[in-house]
Amino acid sequence: MRVLFTLAAAEAHLYPLVPLGWAFRAAGHSVLMATSADFVPAVTATGLPAAAVADEVDLVGWLRPPGPPPGSPSGPPPGSPSGPPPGSPSGADRAGPPSPGEMAARTGRRFGELAVRALAGTRALVERWRPDLVIAEPAEFAGPSAAAAAGRPWVRHQWGLPLRPELAANAVEALAAGGGGWAEPARTLDVCPGSVQYPGVDGGLRMRYVPFNGTAVVEPWLLEPPARPRVLLTLGTILPRDERAEPLWRRLLEQLSGLGAQVCIAVPDRHRASLGPLPDGVRAGRLPLAQALAGCSMIVHHGGSGTAMTAMAAGVPQVILPHFADQFGNAERFSAVGAARSLPPHEASDAELREACEAVLTDPAHRRAAKSVAAENAAAPDPHEIAGRFPSNLQ
Repeated sequence: MRVLFTLAAAEAHLYPLVPLGWAFRAAGHSVLMATSADFVPAVTATGLPAAAVADEVDLVGWLRPPGPPPGSPSGPPPGSPSGPPPGSPSGADRAGPPSPGEMAARTGRRFGELAVRALAGTRALVERWRPDLVIAEPAEFAGPSAAAAAGRPWVRHQWGLPLRPELAANAVEALAAGGGGWAEPARTLDVCPGSVQYPGVDGGLRMRYVPFNGTAVVEPWLLEPPARPRVLLTLGTILPRDERAEPLWRRLLEQLSGLGAQVCIAVPDRHRASLGPLPDGVRAGRLPLAQALAGCSMIVHHGGSGTAMTAMAAGVPQVILPHFADQFGNAERFSAVGAARSLPPHEASDAELREACEAVLTDPAHRRAAKSVAAENAAAPDPHEIAGRFPSNLQ
């Protein structure tokens, strides 16, 4: 069987697909990953083959709402108590930050327009390679459109919780305006444990979330039990690209250091300099998230699905500071089951940040809830089992 995966050009869109891609490979199937030209090296670094179906694109710039450029004197920096979050319009452009629904609708339109750019290349690839199955991550729409045009079944592979309906609806509308057809997926792969899933939502075919965070070099210190509670701090791969996020790094470091925790910061090496000088004992750089979490008592992060779900699989309680897109849903649902606390970083005071971190670090109820959700995830069918169910599961 030939299986084509389609994805937008970002690690957060790629990494959740890798375990299933390798499961199909291990079962003897042919796998190909389709993305934009600039992102092909990131895909091939996972060991999976890739094909370029669109010109290179700066996904962060593509999704960034209009507004003053980073560093402009337009008001408090995003992440400060009175400033909007990175990626949202500044106070000079609107009375306040856009609502999650407004941001989801705009993001959906931009992903639909991105799919239009990739549509011709994806259609050509489907025609030449003739896949038996197309699997798309939830923000990629050219693959499903090309599959529908060719009469091929497609499967949606969730990252975690389903994206807001405004995102998908606006993406499909923008896709249609650019000449792309649409058909609903034959199946949806749901990697979100039922207790975390939105109430009343049938997520689809359950599959265990297996973390993949890219190439991993496990340093000796990660294998040693920490002398004091270890806390992992990260803002993912997108927020560190915005220099206006630096105030949030400093605030979080100050509060965590005050708790007597050993702090390690997971940040892409190319953005390490944006952190500025760090206190003694604080480690910072690219860390293999799944391996680093094994020795952590808590993680503080932005709420991205890859980070939230990796922490979930590790059974580590979370403090979530959502900024945009899927981050709000992750903050809401992991907090609802007791595995996390969340608060808005651009509104919370230093005292509130410290209180949330201290509560998650010291209250055993949060750790019990996190371990319970991790056990629920581990009991779900793994990617190898799911790969073995296709193509019969498409009927």
